[in-house]
Amino acid sequence: MDISEYANSRQGVRMMENSAQERGQRKGLPIIAVCLIAVAALLVGGVAGFLTGGASAGKLRAELDATNATVVELESALYYATGDERYEEGAVMFRETDSSDNNFALTGSSKKVLDWGSATVVSPAPTKSVVAVEYVGGQIMSDSVLNQYAWEIGNPTSGVEEDKLLALMEDMAENGILRMKAGEMGLLNITQADENAIARRALGEYAELGESDLTLDELADSIRADWWREKLYAAVTQDSEDPEAAWDTQLAAWIEEADVQFYPERL
Repeated sequence: MDISEYANSRQGVRMMENSAQERGQRKGLPIIAVCLIAVAALLVGGVAGFLTGGASAGKLRAELDATNATVVELESALYYATGDERYEEGAVMFRETDSSDNNFALTGSSKKVLDWGSATVVSPAPTKSVVAVEYVGGQIMSDSVLNQYAWEIGNPTSGVEEDKLLALMEDMAENGILRMKAGEMGLLNITQADENAIARRALGEYAELGESDLTLDELADSIRADWWREKLYAAVTQDSEDPEAAWDTQLAAWIEEADVQFYPERL
């Protein structure tokens, strides 16, 4: 089965729809910039307020608690969206240093302190990513799983739904195994024929999108990133009278061969 026939098959339509949905979600990253601005504003405003005299200890305590809660929420969203340890929960917190004279400082979980005027900013303690999924030929680390969970489902700090987590880990393992097989079959390289097919696909999808933040080039890049999947499906099903059944059979065999092990308890 060639690429054009693949596009008309049920499995092909399903995979293309999933890819299109994923491409539509990728424009959500600007929220990170908003969170960064919010955190910066909280830190500047919070320090100024806490270091300024004239306010009651009770009022300062309430401001402290409210600021900490908001900072933690924004830190968590940034950490699980970017994987950047600077935004790990607890990396930057306010604490009361001396209740007798209402002095406050910034602190965190690490012993490394950087001076900042009369306050201190503490660098975050390093986090350690562990193996969450393992299979013959590859593994997936816990930070990758948590980042993907945050992207597709929700912030893990708000609680992880075990069934959704396991389903996500299975999807990520399947994707890793398929990409590994595509590499073994030499299907990761993009040929000129591939580029022509990608351009046609991008033009068709772009016309269907109507108003969108995506440019034609961005859409083509997104399609190109997943093109190996379509080539792999076409290679597996090209001689089959029932492409979907052939694909499912081969996929099951690859997964069994990979001996996938999941470790959700490590997350």
